[in-house]
Amino acid sequence: MILLTPGPTEIPGESIEAMSRKAHHRTSEFRKAFTSVVENLHWLFKTKNDILVFASSGTGAMEASVVNLFSPGDRVLICSNGKFGKRFAEITKSYGLNVDIYAEGWGKAINPEMVNEMLKKDTKAVFLTHNETSTGVANDVKAVGRIVKENGSLFIVDTISGLGVMEFETDRWGVDVAVSGSQKGLMAPPGLSFVSLSEDAWESHRHARLPKYYFSFDSYKEKLETGQTPFTPAIPLIFSLEKSLDFIKKSGLENLFKKYSALADMTRERILKMGLELFAERPSSALTSVRSPQNISSRDIVEHMKRKGIVIAGGQGQFKETIFRIAHMGYIERKHIEMCMDALSSVIQNLV
Repeated sequence: MILLTPGPTEIPGESIEAMSRKAHHRTSEFRKAFTSVVENLHWLFKTKNDILVFASSGTGAMEASVVNLFSPGDRVLICSNGKFGKRFAEITKSYGLNVDIYAEGWGKAINPEMVNEMLKKDTKAVFLTHNETSTGVANDVKAVGRIVKENGSLFIVDTISGLGVMEFETDRWGVDVAVSGSQKGLMAPPGLSFVSLSEDAWESHRHARLPKYYFSFDSYKEKLETGQTPFTPAIPLIFSLEKSLDFIKKSGLENLFKKYSALADMTRERILKMGLELFAERPSSALTSVRSPQNISSRDIVEHMKRKGIVIAGGQGQFKETIFRIAHMGYIERKHIEMCMDALSSVIQNLV
């Protein structure tokens, strides 16, 4: 079985084996692995800021970035062009924030000039998704960040499916809070999430009045300095991520970026040769979203591909039946994409 979904992704064999290690989390053995993970996350995020590690999905880190930085009634701007931008809107509304929403159609990219138009002087923060996993659209974080900083607002970015797959410069692009997860470009199992915090973010945290306990940044910051977490961590996942980050570092980020970009180009070239239509207008290197042929459900395509030993993803939200998604990130090579394209061509011919 080959995983070509936009999370979880295929992971290195060493990362799988590392999960069998036995260790208590209050030991020097775990502390060494955890410290290595945090150090390599700084390198990957390209930041000098604090990075906190949670035993949660990426959504947990998204929620943590809300409850730790804001108070009821604070005004925020959500840039939404898919399911995960919408999720930030749902989280902020559920905590009583004053939420403005700049919504683009699914498959379209966020326009930085529209962000500029919608910003208000009292906008405390702008939320943006780096790579919108539901559609495969890459948003221009650098351009939006420049505008947000000029307004004096905090800049919060979900790079859960972008980090390690395409360029991301936390400090240089003015990202105050960067959120990511373990199961996509980081080539590790699901269950870990990360939050990078600037000094401005910490200052906002000092005045925040929303309730928190498990996700309290103060608790994680205090334990971070001792190479520990405040609550029981996902020990096997830390050991696995340690190996995956070592692999990424040895491979070289730029080399991985080039590989994923080449695999994306190859995928889209084959898709177009099949007579299929691409969905995203500003596609990322992480995944390719494809419109299903007329009168064929994407669910059927996904199911038939699974029977051939290749797992791809269907659409989400209103596009659940009409698009499917093929990832080209994680621990994969050209041969895996070739196998996927050959299988897809056969499936489409049989379903048409």
